[in-house]
Amino acid sequence: MHRYFFYVSPGKIQNDTAILEGDEFRHCIYVLRQKTGDEVSLFNGRGEVFTAVIDRISKKYCECRIISTEKINKPISTDIVLAFGLIKSKALDLLIREASALGVSQFVPLLTQHSVKQGFNSDRMQKIAIESLKQSGSFYLPEIHEPVELPDWLDMAANVPVKLVAEQDHSISLQTALTKQIDHKTVAILIGPEGGLHSDEIESAVIKGFTPVSIHPYRLRTELAAIVAITGIYAYIN
Repeated sequence: MHRYFFYVSPGKIQNDTAILEGDEFRHCIYVLRQKTGDEVSLFNGRGEVFTAVIDRISKKYCECRIISTEKINKPISTDIVLAFGLIKSKALDLLIREASALGVSQFVPLLTQHSVKQGFNSDRMQKIAIESLKQSGSFYLPEIHEPVELPDWLDMAANVPVKLVAEQDHSISLQTALTKQIDHKTVAILIGPEGGLHSDEIESAVIKGFTPVSIHPYRLRTELAAIVAITGIYAYIN
């Protein structure tokens, strides 16, 4: 029998009580028709899984009494920070969904010269990430940042030990770049939007310590390039 997991924000867990609300509450109570006294499985996005019993149901939330807690170790030791030029909504949804399933730790949407100018709904992106985790069996929710200007993020990433930028020309292979690094605890990979990064932006990244890497011989769409880069990184470090 399939075991359903429901996401509970860490802030909604106090002592042995977890508050299930929003979409997760509606799925639990109105779709799966769970009721008072039923046992449910919860996770907080930080690797903790809870077995709980529904104690009380209201119109907008339910209170669950935690009866056991299990810490799930992260199977992938490297944290991947995926920074990408902002892209169209449909492609963005796909990128968040697939990269979350692959275990990315952080998403950083960037405002670059060729980025798609549009709104960014972080709540929606988190919902997509949560659904992806539940499907893939991961219990670590990635951090999703608000869009930031590329120069600002390059400064923010100063202390990341391994910094890569996807670039077909004048670059080395992903594996070669990783081989030259000793500390793989955190790897940042920068992917351009549709139309790519401007040469000035690539130069700025290189000045800030980013290594240009070729992730595939063909020119890929942003969402596919991100997936190829992530799987390439994991293939090397594991």
